[in-house]
Amino acid sequence: ELRQGSCFLDAKRSNRCALQCREMRAAAQSFADVAREGSQGTFAIADGVARIAIPWPADAPLADDAYFYPLTPLALTYNAPQKVTRDGDLVVIETKATGSVSRLDGVFAPGNGQGFALTATPGTVAASAAPAASPCIWPRRWPRR
Repeated sequence: ELRQGSCFLDAKRSNRCALQCREMRAAAQSFADVAREGSQGTFAIADGVARIAIPWPADAPLADDAYFYPLTPLALTYNAPQKVTRDGDLVVIETKATGSVSRLDGVFAPGNGQGFALTATPGTVAASAAPAASPCIWPRRWPRR
């Protein structure tokens, strides 16, 4: 058994495992690059409700199970329902807030296994209009592969 990075290789599976290790490292680096660059959003917290405005083209697809995964501790109630609506080139997500923060980091998952790093700063967010997709009742989990 040989050790290469964090992957273990044996003589029979070395080529396949080496390829998987390279793919995992490339995916991790790609996510790190996106997370560093990230997208910019805006959020507002009022009366215990957080509204997050995320730039998203009006003609871009948005799945029924679109979801915002918060990374900032103690900002949002993790198991609260999220209401997802569109406002032109924005997606607005409403959910229950637990506190006040100066910055909100997270991952916006528009569906189809995609996720985009997001940093939102305090600002003005218009009230939600009609839902763009059905509101998610339970927190979404990352898809298992």
